[in-house]
Amino acid sequence: MNKKVSCIIIANIFVLILIASVVVVDSKEKLESDKVWKLTVQHIYSPTSSSSPMAWAFIDEVEKATGGRVTFSKRFDSSALIPVTRALPAVAEGTIHFFQTAALFHAGVNPVFGFTEVPGLASDRETKEKILKDPDILRIMQSAWNRQGIHLLGFQCIAEQVWTFSKSKKIKSIDDMKGLRIVGSGGVYDDLVKAVEASTILTPPAERYEAMMRGVGDGLASSIRMLEDQKLGETVAQIMMPPWIEYQMNPWLVSKKLWDSFPEDIKAILTNVANANAKKTMDVYDEEFVKKVNPQIIKKYKLEVLQLTKDDIGKLHKACDVVMEKYATKSPETKQLADIWRAKYQAK
Repeated sequence: MNKKVSCIIIANIFVLILIASVVVVDSKEKLESDKVWKLTVQHIYSPTSSSSPMAWAFIDEVEKATGGRVTFSKRFDSSALIPVTRALPAVAEGTIHFFQTAALFHAGVNPVFGFTEVPGLASDRETKEKILKDPDILRIMQSAWNRQGIHLLGFQCIAEQVWTFSKSKKIKSIDDMKGLRIVGSGGVYDDLVKAVEASTILTPPAERYEAMMRGVGDGLASSIRMLEDQKLGETVAQIMMPPWIEYQMNPWLVSKKLWDSFPEDIKAILTNVANANAKKTMDVYDEEFVKKVNPQIIKKYKLEVLQLTKDDIGKLHKACDVVMEKYATKSPETKQLADIWRAKYQAK
């Protein structure tokens, strides 16, 4: 065989190998584009909670945006699959693939979960949106979640936090909260109650109505919609809403093993849907709850709305500073997050 023929054969073999590799890549990409992931999802709300529809709307959007390639054949409310307090390891293991939660459900379970809460109380929506998009904050939180075997997908607006007071207590200013026993909602919100020199009472949601009716608590720290969902509006007479709308942003979490197995196009779709979801749910909350539902609840239960003075607002901001000092001690991540919040977003 002469040299020329040998070169032609070698060249043909090379072309065949190149074609085969392209076919393999194309076949692999086709298999990935045809693959359907049938997943399990759980959130923390009961079937009757007004927060449940917003959570399921996000899941529906994921299915729609992926063209049905990611679908949720098993959907669970509250602790229907795994008790909420034990759900995070289940996410890491892949028993729950997608999970929406809040830090208060894991208090005392694992101290590092302080980073589930976006740091600080925002004085306006624009500030909150900047915090949620801050690359340094997201990098720190993502790294912390990754070490738990979990990927942070994004956040969803669920509710604001308000203080309400029983009929037996007449509150005129922040100072009047000193010494009161407040049925708390957990997390940094309990820390804020303590920072204004009131105390918190740990009471399961199902027992809060009775606790307030029996006079165990002088007030509630909760979402305004819980006044309706759990009929807690019957137990209070006054409502204090701070001069900000504090959007409670709960994280959507994904099993990291599952996340790493997704092709890049699915990851991009999920990331885009999650990023849009935070804004979309704030829009819905502003329109439906702040402008419509909140006034309806206040009117239904004949609640007196307390107006905060400039002095009260200043005291609330000082209380927020105290909260951040405690938040910063929970883990190295929360220390970094607190430093960023103070440098960029703290009210001056």
